[in-house]
Amino acid sequence: MPGRHKTILIVDDDDSFRTVLRLALQDEYEVLEAAHPREGLALALQRNPDCILVDLELPGVSGVELCTILSDLNATSLIPIIVITGHPAARLEEISQAVRIAGYMEKPFDMAELKVRVAAAAGTRRGDRRREGRVRLPIPLRIAGTDNNGASFDTELVTHDVSSHGFSSSTALSLPIGSSIQAWMTTGKQTARGEALVVRVERPGTAAQRYGFQFISKPVNWILR
Repeated sequence: MPGRHKTILIVDDDDSFRTVLRLALQDEYEVLEAAHPREGLALALQRNPDCILVDLELPGVSGVELCTILSDLNATSLIPIIVITGHPAARLEEISQAVRIAGYMEKPFDMAELKVRVAAAAGTRRGDRRREGRVRLPIPLRIAGTDNNGASFDTELVTHDVSSHGFSSSTALSLPIGSSIQAWMTTGKQTARGEALVVRVERPGTAAQRYGFQFISKPVNWILR
């Protein structure tokens, strides 16, 4: 097929079902697969797919929780999501109260109908994502987590670029996209920690290496509300 294939991400812990979906879609799309929600989130951040198929029954984090995270993150908020479930009790209106989705299908379903829905969702033209207002302030922070090599870290840094939902900062740490860290401000009396995801890395491996972090949960004393 001439031109760039659109990319579809399948997040489902059933290997055989992912295989069925991949075989049905691979002639028209580049198909990415993830069996675990954290792997799916990392792929979504790294590859920016045109549509994501998410099963509701996932290990560790539910499909609804994953959809909520994807919708809340600036980097993935406009990617269309089609929810797949084998439980008829999980009705569309109930899911829609938790997260905005582009489609909903119950297993077993007609593959031709799925293709129509995927084509409609992936073909939706996505405009430029709205950029959050950012403020240049020197904010001392402490971050802790696990790096690319599996080693734990707990270190101080200063960010000069903050928003209500995240921050960016230079650090020599090697952090995988999609990984989570604990972050908290080291000024003031409150020391409650927030959890943030690594959503961007600029100039990796250089002295100017810089990461973008987005909060899943903010410290209660975060500088911007």
